[in-house]
Amino acid sequence: MMKRISLIFMLCITCLGLEAQETGRDRRIFNIDSSNGTIWVGTLRELMAYDTKNGNDSLYYQAGMDELDAFIGSIYCAADGNVWIGTWGKGARILKLDGQWTYNVHLSTRDYIMSMDGDGEYIWCGAAAKLIRLNADGSLSGSFSCGDKLSSTHSIVYDIDIDSQGRIWLSEENTGLSKVEDNRMEHMEDYENLPMRQGFLCHKIAVDEGNQCVWGVTDTRHGLHCYNLADASVTTYSQAEGTLPVETVWDVLVDRNGALWLASANGKLVKRQADGTFETFTAENLQNLGVLHEDDEGHIWCGTEKGHLLEFDGEKFIADIDLWTRATKIKGIPRTTTNGFKAVAGGGQVCLQWPADGGTLLRADFLNTDGRLIESVNHPAQEQGSARIAPKTLRSGRLYLLKAYTERGGAYATKFIYR
Repeated sequence: MMKRISLIFMLCITCLGLEAQETGRDRRIFNIDSSNGTIWVGTLRELMAYDTKNGNDSLYYQAGMDELDAFIGSIYCAADGNVWIGTWGKGARILKLDGQWTYNVHLSTRDYIMSMDGDGEYIWCGAAAKLIRLNADGSLSGSFSCGDKLSSTHSIVYDIDIDSQGRIWLSEENTGLSKVEDNRMEHMEDYENLPMRQGFLCHKIAVDEGNQCVWGVTDTRHGLHCYNLADASVTTYSQAEGTLPVETVWDVLVDRNGALWLASANGKLVKRQADGTFETFTAENLQNLGVLHEDDEGHIWCGTEKGHLLEFDGEKFIADIDLWTRATKIKGIPRTTTNGFKAVAGGGQVCLQWPADGGTLLRADFLNTDGRLIESVNHPAQEQGSARIAPKTLRSGRLYLLKAYTERGGAYATKFIYR
């Protein structure tokens, strides 16, 4: 089993064209997530953090083989500020705010954790032939076997996406698309009618609730697939058929406005327009674009094979950061915010408090636990260090995230039940 998994992984790395022999370090960016103004980036061996608020004075956190001693398979930034790391063959780690690593996550040290996501209550981990549910402290909450359709113990859950209804969608090597709903796993699509065959990977997926479909990237040269939730039909887009401007797609993202983005090996960032056509964007360092992420501001971040992190504001590229030029090791997670924000909801209001030296509150954003913006309140009535906010669109009894921006330019996320 381990031999075959390792063979598949090395095949994947070879196809991606890593430059380990040339550079001595694997610079390709495999994973991106963000929290509180910090963009977290995972390469094959390093974990880095780019502080978006400090501009040219950016700080980086680099954790090398001494702390991780494993390939980084996935990154997830939890609402409590901790950063979860899934590894290739050594389970999961939690990086605490003080820079200390937690190793006693309740997963086997032999688990291959290639995907992670959270629903505001649980952390979901994609492993070999199973989906694992953890509590925020790392304790085990449940596990879902991939069943008969996904029976191969060699298969890895490569991607997880959670929709607004709390349904967990997962994509697994060789076998296609499944979902977990009401504590039950259901297999959705074998990809039997697609140009994918046994032995290749089923990579990234993205739920598109506006178009009632799940977008998926399968074989590296077979473009993009759309699984229709209404009738279970599958539509394929490919360069060979003239329906896609690129041949190889590595990642897929549906942003907060419902737009579809593709990361291409052809050095292009691709956006699907409302009319179904595709628009492409290029930049100097977009060679073999491999991963996408949308931050709290709605900007798209792209990771490349050369270790460059590019920021796209929706119309143009506005930043090109070479993560390897000034990477320095610092202790602790970079914080661009005033510490000590507290929020309590009740009676149709949210009471927010923060240290007086943080300045006045500029804006408060309310989001679903999947990070989608529900409502933004600008310049709320407040006193120094406190504010009472009355959102209009939040539903009673729901769990939400709050991100508050002060004069110091920081953002702080907390979760609460709105009553």
